[in-house]
Amino acid sequence: MQKKSFYFRSLIVFILCFFINFSSYCQSLKDVSFGSNYSLDIISWNLEWFPKNGQNTIDSLAVIINSLNPEIIGLQEISDVSAFNSLMTQLPLYEGFYSGFSNLKLAYIYKKSLTVNNIFTISGNATYNFAGRPPYCLEIEYDNKIYYIINNHLKCCGDGILQLSDPSDEEFRRLNAMSIIKSYIETNLSDKRVIVLGDLNDILTDNQSNNIFQDILDDTTNFYFADIDIADGSSSNWSYPSWPSHLDHILISNELFSMFDNDSSYIESIQIDDNLVGGFSTYDNLLSDHMPIGISLYSGTFSSLIENSKSVKKKIVQRINLSGKNINHIFNQPMINIYDNGDSEKVIFVK
Repeated sequence: MQKKSFYFRSLIVFILCFFINFSSYCQSLKDVSFGSNYSLDIISWNLEWFPKNGQNTIDSLAVIINSLNPEIIGLQEISDVSAFNSLMTQLPLYEGFYSGFSNLKLAYIYKKSLTVNNIFTISGNATYNFAGRPPYCLEIEYDNKIYYIINNHLKCCGDGILQLSDPSDEEFRRLNAMSIIKSYIETNLSDKRVIVLGDLNDILTDNQSNNIFQDILDDTTNFYFADIDIADGSSSNWSYPSWPSHLDHILISNELFSMFDNDSSYIESIQIDDNLVGGFSTYDNLLSDHMPIGISLYSGTFSSLIENSKSVKKKIVQRINLSGKNINHIFNQPMINIYDNGDSEKVIFVK
């Protein structure tokens, strides 16, 4: 009887520890933030064979999405649609759709408050260059304007060398895929607000002879990789830490240039692992080997609110958190603005 009692108590302790630890994960994941109520916030996220860690992944992801509160998330690698449907039951403000192609599906999660005009696949009859995962397009209305989001998960792997004479070369297939996307936009969406996002499985900083994005990078009149500064910057902000490399990108058409140039618009790799004990190792086990990347596009309303709250004679030159770390934007947490006249101000923006 004592032996059974010991095992029973041990089981109870194990269960309590599990839920206490998971609860602490959820509590810290509630602290992640991105964007604001005054912006169109769009995230791209490769979830690596979702759900990577079963129900823990589903529950943790629901906490994160409800905390981040974006308008749209473009997802890659949805391998279990039942798990995806289960996730959606924990996201009462959102709808979710997934593509019919591949065992690693593309998907969207978007706010029910958005007007969705269409969800459709591009080049569904020619999938080889897209590794069986043709682009998945979402047409939405936000603030009385139409936007087209094109979600992608391009062919993985390769040796970094673009071999134009080999149709099976991974880099060549990605090059062809990007050419198809660019041509589609130029033919069908030439005057539309277009955002191309996803795990494009290649870097923006290759030399010209091996750069699958070179044609788009050169077309500065019509296209801009909004995450180019991330690609050129510190590896600590790259979307694929285990390589490390920056493989997840957000491309915008020229109709969005002025919106992105707004001082309050920004893009970042969202470092969710900073909120977890164990850092990236814990994040990788729980969610994915990719970090989400997000773009926050302001119409000007929020920017005006910020500017009107400051003296016209001083300008913010630095923004730091309470640990002294430089930051761009943060919501629901205190931060310090440092002005060009030497003044400092402790502020908090509520989302």
